[in-house]
Amino acid sequence: HGMRRVAAALEGSLLLPYVYSTNDRFLVEVAPSLLRVLSVEGDVVASLPSVWTAADVAALRHKQVNSMLFLACPTHELMVLKRDDEGMFSLAPYGGMRSSGIFRCA
Repeated sequence: HGMRRVAAALEGSLLLPYVYSTNDRFLVEVAPSLLRVLSVEGDVVASLPSVWTAADVAALRHKQVNSMLFLACPTHELMVLKRDDEGMFSLAPYGGMRSSGIFRCA
């Protein structure tokens, strides 16, 4: 038991859980350079361009609602990571809302 190495970490990254279903669980790695979705075995399932700076990543807050993972920080618009029925991931702004109006970021 204990911890298992799944992938080489990106510099300045943050790992977040993402549960699509009881059988489909992932780790989301957010870094200034890239957003990666990793399987529990450590395979890279998706790589998407990051929209955050290193300071943004340090202040990032998250909340998952169904298949949407909301990602918020005080200096950037609210972003949402989604997985569609075909298993494809996408990262996009959520309705033009500022993160500060939705989540309190410390």
